[in-house]
Amino acid sequence: MLSSIEADVTSCREAHARLLSTISTISEDQLREPSLLPGWTRARVLAHLVGQAQSVTRRLSAAAVGGVVDQYPGGMRGREQEIEDRSRLSAGRLVEEVRASAAAVDSLFNSYPDEAWENPIRSVDGPDGPARLAVFTRYCEVEVHHVDLQLDYQQQDWPSSLVERLLRETVAHLAERAGAVDILGWLLGRSPAPTLSPW
Repeated sequence: MLSSIEADVTSCREAHARLLSTISTISEDQLREPSLLPGWTRARVLAHLVGQAQSVTRRLSAAAVGGVVDQYPGGMRGREQEIEDRSRLSAGRLVEEVRASAAAVDSLFNSYPDEAWENPIRSVDGPDGPARLAVFTRYCEVEVHHVDLQLDYQQQDWPSSLVERLLRETVAHLAERAGAVDILGWLLGRSPAPTLSPW
């Protein structure tokens, strides 16, 4: 189990480095331009990544001593307000917050007590799960939103190990987003691609 966590920690650290390299010279104008996410600017994407990183460090810090805290203070409404407020920061300030929050995640992952990885943490949209899941989740968040920025990093740049694992997990939940019959009919070439519910 630990070897798997260690591999995810390394992958997450590398993903942080790639993201920070991409945004190191982002301009104010680029920051305010649309991302791939409907209705979201690049600033909102980066603001979300900061908040998500902070949610990782907050929940894992609590779990390390046997506590469980909410992912976002104020739930989804609090999350949205944090994104909105942070997205108004200047490019330099927002990039620095991305950098600092990523460094905090990397530091915590590297020093996390082995015995605490199975302690529960809470997700804003799901049941409690083991702390170790936060590592791969953070890695995915960084890689997917890196592409959303539309700053030369594309889905073809995703590491093959990420694609293999995330594809498998995503396909496993497809029926929850469109219905099993519709998904199967499409996969068997008997019907058009179904409309998926929002991610």
